[in-house]
Amino acid sequence: MDRTILAGLFPMLAADICACLDPEDQDYFRTSREKRLGCRLEDAKANREQALPRFRQSLDPLRATLKDQPFICGDHPAFADYLAFGAFVWAHCCSDFQILADDDLICQWRSAMFDLYGGLARSAKRAV
Repeated sequence: MDRTILAGLFPMLAADICACLDPEDQDYFRTSREKRLGCRLEDAKANREQALPRFRQSLDPLRATLKDQPFICGDHPAFADYLAFGAFVWAHCCSDFQILADDDLICQWRSAMFDLYGGLARSAKRAV
């Protein structure tokens, strides 16, 4: 998950994350993340529309799993579902960038995950 979902999301969301931080934390975040990315956060954000198709394609194994079952782990959510969902909640809380198409199976799975426990995850505070 770290090498696919988070690694794919981070460059597209880094500038949005920085904007969510307290002002005293932004300089460190910017400096350390620009070093990691090898570019300015604004440049990574400007390139996210070009990066999006490759990110979505990287999710094909997840999509293939969800084609045959409602959750990654089968008929009910389990560890792998919550692990992957955490990355999507993180993206949802720090950015309004649409990382999934509305008709994507992963979007449907994500909605089902958001609906669990009376929609508890939907109440997570958003910084955007």
